[in-house]
Amino acid sequence: MNSIAIEFKNASKIYKLPKGGQFEALKPLNLSIRKGECFGLLGHNGAGKTTILSLLAGINKPTTGDVIVEGLSVTQNTSEIKRL
Repeated sequence: MNSIAIEFKNASKIYKLPKGGQFEALKPLNLSIRKGECFGLLGHNGAGKTTILSLLAGINKPTTGDVIVEGLSVTQNTSEIKRL
């Protein structure tokens, strides 16, 4: 039995800007949250909190890496993850 509920594996997000260039909203993140663990996200404005939640919910896809929920990749199993 895998005791990890949520895992970010080298997940990052880079947005392309309309006038060229790019914006790194989330630097590569490695994070594991175990089942039953109480966890919170704290940080200043622009730290990437909303980006992390968007990746977790499958709203956005990571530029690099992957997000795993209950052993399933959010990028490859978005509808299954939403049912969970």
